[in-house]
Amino acid sequence: MPAIAFISFLLVGHCCAQTPVFWLKADVGVTYGGSNDVSSWADQSSGGNTVTQATGGNKPTYIASDINGLPALRFNGTQWLYNSSNLGLNSDMTMIVVGSTADFSLNEYGFDLGGSATSTLRGQGYYAYKQIAVFAGSYCQGALVPNMNTFVAETTTVASSLTDITFYRNGVQTATATIGALSNMSAGITVGSYINGASNGWVGDIAEVMVYDHKLTSTELQTVTVYLADKYGLYYANATWPSSYSSAVQAEITRNKWNKSQADNYVAMQSANPNVMTNGLVIWFKADNGVTYGGSNNVSLWADQTGNYSVAQASGTYQPTYISSDVNGKPGVRFGGSAFMYTPTNSYLNADMTTIVVGSTSNNGIEEYSVHLGDVVTGTSRAQAYAGGLQATSYWGPSCLGAQVPLVNTFVAEANALASNLNDVTFYRNGQKTAVSTVTGLQNTWFGITLGAFYDYGRFWEGDITEVMIYDHQLSDADMNSVSVYLADKYNLTVSLPAVAITTALASSGWGTTVTFSSVPYPAQIRYTLNGSAPTSSSTLYSGPFTVTASSMVNAAVFLNSVQISPVAFAPALVPNPPPGSPSGTPATINLIKPANAVLIP
Repeated sequence: MPAIAFISFLLVGHCCAQTPVFWLKADVGVTYGGSNDVSSWADQSSGGNTVTQATGGNKPTYIASDINGLPALRFNGTQWLYNSSNLGLNSDMTMIVVGSTADFSLNEYGFDLGGSATSTLRGQGYYAYKQIAVFAGSYCQGALVPNMNTFVAETTTVASSLTDITFYRNGVQTATATIGALSNMSAGITVGSYINGASNGWVGDIAEVMVYDHKLTSTELQTVTVYLADKYGLYYANATWPSSYSSAVQAEITRNKWNKSQADNYVAMQSANPNVMTNGLVIWFKADNGVTYGGSNNVSLWADQTGNYSVAQASGTYQPTYISSDVNGKPGVRFGGSAFMYTPTNSYLNADMTTIVVGSTSNNGIEEYSVHLGDVVTGTSRAQAYAGGLQATSYWGPSCLGAQVPLVNTFVAEANALASNLNDVTFYRNGQKTAVSTVTGLQNTWFGITLGAFYDYGRFWEGDITEVMIYDHQLSDADMNSVSVYLADKYNLTVSLPAVAITTALASSGWGTTVTFSSVPYPAQIRYTLNGSAPTSSSTLYSGPFTVTASSMVNAAVFLNSVQISPVAFAPALVPNPPPGSPSGTPATINLIKPANAVLIP
């Protein structure tokens, strides 16, 4: 007989001023066997309405470390727990379930109270890709389902009118609805299914269930949500867990409504890539890391370097090909006109953003998509493509065009940036602006992240993709330069930077004039001369401010891999004459020697 594990529920404690009338939490009160199959889950309220399951095949599984290091119960669609009691909640009430779904296409119920009699049941789950509150005979729906395998606290309240329903997610109201008046509640408490396993079983995990005998006030709901958010690392504006991160990361948490796991992934990604512009980088595929392929080099998985949005392709028919040495000795992924990779995940990029794709096309006369975020609902997608021989971005309905496509089999870094007004679009190639356009009618993004096609079918990319970088904001010129230099260095692309700025000031100590150049993105370098000649790749390397003790003509330029990528900047560095101790000196004069095409810095 397998050993039986039992988690004590004697030390319960209260999360909030108001105590639930029914309360399950997976870190207390779960009884499970040697295979982690759960036979009972003890109610932590004073009601003692423990839910149980005696049949082995219908027992959910105990997961010891599931969300934020805490346990949860996993249900496979045919597993549930039940208690035949009647909670008798015949007036206003609140139901809260902390869980995740593994398949949001299903109609599934995480929790319900009551039996099958019309209007005597109170249930909560997902139906037709939305939150649902079901009342046996009638139902109403709320917001779109969350991403799969993402824990959230779903809340449904019933008002004292017994007709007004309000939906929340992580403490934020998502929708209101009205139903016909409810009848008194019937007997039955089911977790993981609809009415004692009758149908619509939950496929996913459940960590906590809380039921209150009234509609929580806004203050009470905030208190409960802070408890749940801090416990499970859920996103909530009033949660305290984000305070342990830097202010910059806190800003990203707020902007993207990240949970703690996503925030940790972002911090780890930044730490592992100190020389890449990662501020606001929320999706990142690169062929030199995270590609899973088989013996025929068919790619089945491409891992997102942020840890959140990996794409996959299970069918060999549609798998792209891994090319081990594609451009500048770096690998790429080849899409042959019918291959694509996909995840049914919503990126929630609903404000300004920037998309950058390094790739090449083998057929620049077709409409083809390198990356597509969203679905085929008008205005809900964000994409990068070629169409009509031009750069293109499409929002499924609204679209706009940029510059002419590059030559076939030529690698370039194509980018488009959507402004915060959701109208202005700027196109780039290798960091240089190529066109500005406008678009109208954008909506919030829908589910789906696709590489190599439009959505998860059609308008396939014919060519190679080596890197995809998507930022949650419109990059500034300086940040676009930084990313472009990184990509140019890595893939031997053409890139151009503006002339460096040169500033001069009397030395703070000693005698002379201090010269300072503006910074340039890694791994670009500044080379300079002091004799009026144009700098070359072998000229003096700038490593920080320096002092000249004689008037000089400073010339400087930016180099990447020994190639000059900026105009020459020049400016005089004048040293007062005579030296200190003499009567007031006057600046020395020098002859301005201007190299060809140099830019005078005033």
